[in-house]
Amino acid sequence: MHLIFYTSVFTSLTFFILISPSLGSAQGLFQEIASGLGNAGRALYYHSKLIIGGGQQRPLIDPSHHDEAQKSTATPYWLDQQDHNGAGRGYAPFAGSDYPVYRNVKSYSAAGDGSTDDTSALQNAINDAGNGASRYQNEVSTRPALVFVPGGTYKITKKLDMRLNTILVGDPNDRPVFRPSFDFKDETLIDGEDYATHGTYGTTNFFTAIKNIVIDTTILDKDRSTIALRWGIAQACHLTNIKIQMPNDSRGHTGIAMTQGSTIAVTDISIEGGAVGIKNGNQQVLFKNISFKYCTTALAQTGGFSAVLQGARIDTCAIGVDTTGAGQLGSLVILDSTSVNSGPVVKFRDSSHDGGDRNQQIIIENLDFNGHNPIAIGADGSTKLANTNNVETWIWGNVSPGTYQTGKTLTTDRSPGLLSNDKFFTMRQPTYQQYDNDKVVNVKVVNDHPVRGDGNTDDSPSLNAILAQNAADGKLSYFPYGVYIVKTTLYVPPGTRIVGEAWSVISGIGSAFGDRYNPSPVVMVGKPGETGIAQIQDIRFTVADIAPGAIILQVNMAGSNPGDVGFWNTHVTVGGMADSNVNVACGDPNTASCLAAFAMVHLTSSSSAYIENMWGWTADHSLERGGRQNIATGRGLLVEATKGTWLTGTGFEHNTLYGYNLHHAQN
Repeated sequence: MHLIFYTSVFTSLTFFILISPSLGSAQGLFQEIASGLGNAGRALYYHSKLIIGGGQQRPLIDPSHHDEAQKSTATPYWLDQQDHNGAGRGYAPFAGSDYPVYRNVKSYSAAGDGSTDDTSALQNAINDAGNGASRYQNEVSTRPALVFVPGGTYKITKKLDMRLNTILVGDPNDRPVFRPSFDFKDETLIDGEDYATHGTYGTTNFFTAIKNIVIDTTILDKDRSTIALRWGIAQACHLTNIKIQMPNDSRGHTGIAMTQGSTIAVTDISIEGGAVGIKNGNQQVLFKNISFKYCTTALAQTGGFSAVLQGARIDTCAIGVDTTGAGQLGSLVILDSTSVNSGPVVKFRDSSHDGGDRNQQIIIENLDFNGHNPIAIGADGSTKLANTNNVETWIWGNVSPGTYQTGKTLTTDRSPGLLSNDKFFTMRQPTYQQYDNDKVVNVKVVNDHPVRGDGNTDDSPSLNAILAQNAADGKLSYFPYGVYIVKTTLYVPPGTRIVGEAWSVISGIGSAFGDRYNPSPVVMVGKPGETGIAQIQDIRFTVADIAPGAIILQVNMAGSNPGDVGFWNTHVTVGGMADSNVNVACGDPNTASCLAAFAMVHLTSSSSAYIENMWGWTADHSLERGGRQNIATGRGLLVEATKGTWLTGTGFEHNTLYGYNLHHAQN
């Protein structure tokens, strides 16, 4: 297992010079006035502020970061062009026929013009439960929401709160900008924690995601305590394709604060400026492809068990990763990362003289370093790893149980089939933003193939026919929210691309999945030996009742290229939610009466799959409408693949025999 963290430091002191009619917090007022003058006003503001760092003059705020909100023409995004009101709309079976799964913030009077206060409109769009009710203290699986935000600049005057079971999606063709007003009083702009879970330290804040947005705090005083995004959340949550812009030379701004929770992955984020890029105390997390630029500290670790920083770029930052405030942080891995024009990559507390587990263990693997500072330093500033252009593998901590190394250099063998440009392959979650609307098929509105998604009707015959036709035609299959019951195996053929809406549910039930001695897949991706594309995102797979012979997801196929077969933000659950009878049928302490599934996921020998942010959860408690959960799911993830397999942020919990099993897996 790899865990990764990154730290970087300025190569010299940074001085701040303001050339403007105003000082201090008045800068924000000047920016707000200038923003009303269009491009000329913005240019006046941006070029009135200069920072001198390392002898090089550069603008405090790069105007290119703000052009995104000013696009007047952008290709319409297919997602917003779908039928969200008629027969093709999402349907939440437990929320009533009038419940709106999909909501465009413009329908709630959000202006997105940079001057109108959009706070109430945005919060109403997030909260709406239909019929004037609110989703505050929302049940996790009964009232899902996809909140779509078109391009524009959305002025916020107070904190926005996310809700459980919610995906906030910006237009990837014209990412919306969330910007505070000059008189913004709260500390946090967007809070990912639903306070319905308050008191659980974020560990029950499941199913929350934000995609394709920009958060810009540069209007606020650079030294006031400001958090662009608070992300104290749990599993099945996701951040991706987000840009955070903060003032440079800041002593108060934090990009993402993850000081509690138990998430799995945060991916493809760009953070510029600020005192701290990410402040992390989450139990465990994979940070994938995070770009830090002009941050004083890129990543400040304040706690947690383990963290991985994969594919990070640290550019002109004073410190890369600082773990000295992390207490008993277990381990940190910095993998396939780059540091440019920055200070030490990692600053950590030497635990070699501690007793017990001796935490704060550091692994650096495949680091490119372009700077003049040491790569790793102790809390007292002492050099632990000197400057060098490349680090292959370096360990400070337990190489094996009981064998503690204080700066051991090793060679790590890597299978060439797993690499891209000498780094482990990764892939962004596709948005398919290049697709025209006629290239997308809503599975609920296909003639001669009725699909209900109502939690009762067997949708497998129609879905199998639709997926086969869409694959042949090269079209994307859009699953509006619903509980899609399948009583026979759902076959996903080569050529398939599936996108769900707020974790659309595909749920197996019936005699086809009843024999644990002859298990069958609920969802089968390809047949053995098939090759091609099969990409699935924003879906939840489960069983609707006790199904001892159910392999919930089986992957047989490989692609011609890495990522052709891929899963993003897609999860597997057994019990614990209102859409499954397992939630109420498994209270007996003897789990022999609840052999709920044979296995969660099976990657067979012919498969090759890229999996990013997947949670496999056999419920240990009910999220709503259930009682005690004494559930026996036989197996978590079984990997028998003999081709490349990439598990980029995954977690499988509470299964009877194992969470993970690598059996004859190769390459």
